[in-house]
Amino acid sequence: MVFSIFDKAQSHMEQKLPFVLYKKPREFDVNGIFQKNATLHSVSDFSESGFVFAPFDNHMKPILMKADEVCTETFDTEKKAS
Repeated sequence: MVFSIFDKAQSHMEQKLPFVLYKKPREFDVNGIFQKNATLHSVSDFSESGFVFAPFDNHMKPILMKADEVCTETFDTEKKAS
C-alpha cells in the first residue's frame, strides 16, 4: 500500500512526533521531514543537519528537528479539462 506524504504527516501527528511539510514558491514538490522520536534538540553552532526553527527572540535557542526521514511528493495543480 502506498501512503502519501500527507498520510505520513497524519500518522506523525497522531503519534505526537515532530514533522514539517513545506513547498517552495512556483514549485510543485511538497517536501516532508520526519523525526522518529519526540526528543527536543537545540542548535549549538549550526553545523548540525536537519530542519531549524529559529525564534526571533535572540535569548531563545533555535530548535533542530532531525531529518530521520525525508520525503518529496509532486502535485500537479493544473486543472484537467473534462
